[in-house]
Amino acid sequence: MKELPNQKIIMFDSDALIDIAKAFLENKNEIVSFYEKLKQLVNQSKIKVVYTHIQIDQITCKDQKEIIGKFFKELKAELIPTGIAIYDYSCYDMCKYGDEIKHQLYEKLKAPESKESWIKDLILVLTSNDIDIFVVNDRGIHHAIKQIKNKYKQMICEVYTLKEFQNLLENTNTVIK
Repeated sequence: MKELPNQKIIMFDSDALIDIAKAFLENKNEIVSFYEKLKQLVNQSKIKVVYTHIQIDQITCKDQKEIIGKFFKELKAELIPTGIAIYDYSCYDMCKYGDEIKHQLYEKLKAPESKESWIKDLILVLTSNDIDIFVVNDRGIHHAIKQIKNKYKQMICEVYTLKEFQNLLENTNTVIK
């Protein structure tokens, strides 16, 4: 993932992407404004949107998947590898094996009864360490990021809900300098 100086790397979790797709399907005006602002910032090289196979894998509705595909294409989004490889969840050619710290954090946050969706959320959380802004509408991911930030001080990723991020983009200087 190449980053230009002062360019922010942004990733959306699956729930935020689904909310974006639903807003497009419902023709909500605020999503068009948000999308236009994102496009403008991408074209100015102020932001770069990235995603992993996990977000796409978690979107099951055909219409939503199609809209998100167009959304990513228009924003020149880059498919990046996940920050950790987990057997049965990671795609072989779309993951990094992660360092020892990421694997230790994964083991501490994963419970024996963890559901598949929580394992995928943990993979995204551990991938977010490599980005600047993670737009998240999932409370479990918020919780995991807070836990990781407490244990792993090198994590610099800022976390916003989709609504918070939309509001912040209205005043570009707040988020993107």
